[in-house]
Amino acid sequence: IGHEGSDLDFSDNSLADWRAWLVEKYANDTDALNDVWGTTFWDATYDSIAEVPLPRWTIPGTPARPNEAWRSNLSPGMLLDFRRFRRDTITNFTDSQVAILRKHGVVGQITTNAPGGTWSKALDFNDIFAAMDFPAYDNYPVWGGHTS
Repeated sequence: IGHEGSDLDFSDNSLADWRAWLVEKYANDTDALNDVWGTTFWDATYDSIAEVPLPRWTIPGTPARPNEAWRSNLSPGMLLDFRRFRRDTITNFTDSQVAILRKHGVVGQITTNAPGGTWSKALDFNDIFAAMDFPAYDNYPVWGGHTS
């Protein structure tokens, strides 16, 4: 099925999906969200889930260590929930592709490729591959300019 599904998306559609995910998780209780995320400490208390932005990485990396850009000064609770949202979204996306193929009687085995290394801790490969016939893995030993 489609490509890895690991790319970040900060579109209006993703923002709407993120907020819908939060509404479901916290039963539309903004006080519960603020409590779990510790927003008072982070000076980012929300009055409504409709105010919650998509978290963006705010600490720039360097040319020598570009993955350092995956850091942020946002609430760790918010970042953890965003990773869980990504996990659920990517798993639902791959599951829906598999369901469509099986519904239409595809002949052959179904799989996709998983990115190698520590690309993202937000992905749960057990969940992603559960509906498929077998997992596949990509290994890019010098991807990103790292030669060791």
